[in-house]
Amino acid sequence: MDDDEGVGELAQLLLVKRGHSVKRVLTGEDCLALLDSGYHPDLILMDIFMPGKDGLQITREIKSNPRTKDIPVLLFTVMGTIDGIKEAAKKAGADGYITKPFDKSEFLSYIEKLAKLAKA
Repeated sequence: MDDDEGVGELAQLLLVKRGHSVKRVLTGEDCLALLDSGYHPDLILMDIFMPGKDGLQITREIKSNPRTKDIPVLLFTVMGTIDGIKEAAKKAGADGYITKPFDKSEFLSYIEKLAKLAKA
């Protein structure tokens, strides 16, 4: 999920073209509600900076739930905010992060790597 529609749409388009099924939500609360309904994705992509609960808070909630803790979480962040984000993402339990704007091939390579780990 990403509160920037353009980034979210681009990520969704790239993933769908690669054969992935994508469910998009716009807030962290919506993500948690979807997970609470029993949905169990192979991977969660999430912006760090969102209205309401931020991506770090949502990641902590996902990783503290025994039912969802093994779902890989990849966080998006704006390039200019990278200082300190790596450590904060790690502390929250994120499996990685990618900066925006992102390189399409690097993004897809990272997604494939995390998705394979989730299925292993």
